[in-house]
Amino acid sequence: MLIGPRMAWCMTAWRTLFRPPAEHFANALAAPGPLRNHSRTSFTVLLGLVLVCLVPRVLMAWRVPTVVADGALYIHAARALDKGTPAEALGHLSLNTYPAILLALHRVGLDWETAGKWWGVVIASLVVAPMYGWARRQFDTQVAAVACLLYAFHPKMIQWSPEVIRDSTFWFLFMLAIYLLWRAVTEVRIGWYAAAGLAACLAALTRFEGLFLAIPLALWSLWRLRALRSCKGRLLAGLVLCLATGPLFILAISSLVLRAETVWRLLRLDPLGRLWTWAVAVLGGFAPGLGGVAAAHVGEPLSAWRMLAVFFPTMTRGLSPVFALLMFGGMWGWRHVWGRRDHQALFYTGLVVTAAIWIQLWYDRILCPRYALTIVLFATVFAALGLLGLSARLARLALRYRLRSQAVVLAALAPTVLACGVGLADAMTSSRGYFAARTVAMHLGRWARRAFPSPPVIVGPAAVTPIVGHYAESPRWAVFRFDTRDPEVVLGLVKQHCPDLLVVAPTRGLSEPQCQDLVHRARALGFRLVEPGELPPDISDLHVLVRHPTGALVASRPEQ
Repeated sequence: MLIGPRMAWCMTAWRTLFRPPAEHFANALAAPGPLRNHSRTSFTVLLGLVLVCLVPRVLMAWRVPTVVADGALYIHAARALDKGTPAEALGHLSLNTYPAILLALHRVGLDWETAGKWWGVVIASLVVAPMYGWARRQFDTQVAAVACLLYAFHPKMIQWSPEVIRDSTFWFLFMLAIYLLWRAVTEVRIGWYAAAGLAACLAALTRFEGLFLAIPLALWSLWRLRALRSCKGRLLAGLVLCLATGPLFILAISSLVLRAETVWRLLRLDPLGRLWTWAVAVLGGFAPGLGGVAAAHVGEPLSAWRMLAVFFPTMTRGLSPVFALLMFGGMWGWRHVWGRRDHQALFYTGLVVTAAIWIQLWYDRILCPRYALTIVLFATVFAALGLLGLSARLARLALRYRLRSQAVVLAALAPTVLACGVGLADAMTSSRGYFAARTVAMHLGRWARRAFPSPPVIVGPAAVTPIVGHYAESPRWAVFRFDTRDPEVVLGLVKQHCPDLLVVAPTRGLSEPQCQDLVHRARALGFRLVEPGELPPDISDLHVLVRHPTGALVASRPEQ
């Protein structure tokens, strides 16, 4: 008697998930009056989605060392806040939510690394709550559930969730702001506008891309205002309140928590400076004097072809090939929906994010795949439509050939299983060299902490030195970029910072012969090359040098 109801529940779930997706979805922005969505989301559904997200992220947290180079900076800033020196923290990151979160978790008893790792896992899993709430209102529950499933098994989202970086916090705040903005605009409620303003402010303080939430805020509100026949004053009041919430919040923080002289350093506005430098360089083709000004800021930029050769593969890795194909398939299959005003606002946001990524590549000559993940957040709905459309086509094909009902179910299920399976496999098997380098840096840092009588000052490559510094409890470290080609730059850092520990390794800019030459010249400055037998066994690709006298080392090869 128990099997029947369970089987009926399962069949209902399958029909809900794999029925052909709707061809049209209502445009809530075109409603003449405020909407009231009385249907409540099932707690069981949300809990299930969160658990589906949680499992692969917990597995990832057990697989990899979670302190990355940027993570060491966030922990350093959190420690500065803990010591009561917010100016030191602001000097690294400006005002940012993530170090404050690390500090709060540290004060309840967690060490910095554990706090960052498990906060990332939990908050990244909770992203599906606002994502589902927004998607089911703008589309339907079927699209919302599949969108959350695609997010849950997106390989890069899994890979970066447990890392001690601000991104998972930003994903949650960004998605929460979109959910609140959509409810504020469609329901014309001032309270939702205030909440959306606070969420957007926190997102912008976490990552600069949070400022791009102004695009859906402005466009959704404008198009909603044109359709409304009543409550226009309430919408305008809510819009003003939303825009004022962020500045008021920052003013409150600066007045109650930080010193007055730090108020102008609260926001990270250097990306706007990069936009100006890029614009000056573009105008330099018409005004050579301006081009010279830009070159003084960034040096020799990459050629257009070289930028394209970096941009497209990196964006493909960030979006993930399977997700990108489903996303473009959904946009094409539902182009009549995608082309509507209510969906164009987020499309324009994606274009601006893409342009910002291009400018970042031009300015910094380096690009990280995680910059594309902001687009993934709001593109999940069209990727879900692409997946549902593919499942429906395969099911119709199976019915056309009069296959058994089990074969029809398998045909409809296959794209989802493959998409999720490929994403999970990619997350668990890729970037092994990247994780191995992190492990090496961790072991070297622990070795340095035991080998020196006091935490050492360190100079080394940017990819590993902050991690080494974190585990060595170093008070200060200096880095050279991966594309540094001139050994004199490294020697200049050595002379400037007088490090106790110097790490040299081949990079994209420095060849092994150049590294050997650096080692020789560092010896002339009073450094000693640490022999491999004195180091942890997995540190073979790094040249590790310590400053004389050799007696400064109190341990040669501590236990791992």
